[in-house]
Amino acid sequence: MYKIFSLMVLIIMASGCTESKEVQMVKNGKLSSCPNATVEQLIDNFMGSPTWESGESTDGKTFVNIEGDMIYAERPVSATIQFIINKKKGTFEFNALEFNSVPQMNIMALGLINKMCQEIRSKS
Repeated sequence: MYKIFSLMVLIIMASGCTESKEVQMVKNGKLSSCPNATVEQLIDNFMGSPTWESGESTDGKTFVNIEGDMIYAERPVSATIQFIINKKKGTFEFNALEFNSVPQMNIMALGLINKMCQEIRSKS
């Protein structure tokens, strides 16, 4: 009985640890504005406790969301960054940024990505 239970727990744990190919694509990908680091390196260096998930929107677009904590205007915020996947081309592009579930303008996202890249460069 103990061996069966242990095997079931191991299977459940292993299945929860697998990531979608879309999440892996974004994690291992690089942004043209910061070609010296993967997206995962940028996120891990800048966000606290990031979580990654992929899904499909009601309009059929495949996305990857990254949620985590960061500081904005000297205050802690919960941030979500979203990338849209182009399955045919095998590429992804930035789609949206939210702080505490409030959509941010693209200029804010550009500034954030630049800041993330600067921090990576300064550590090299």
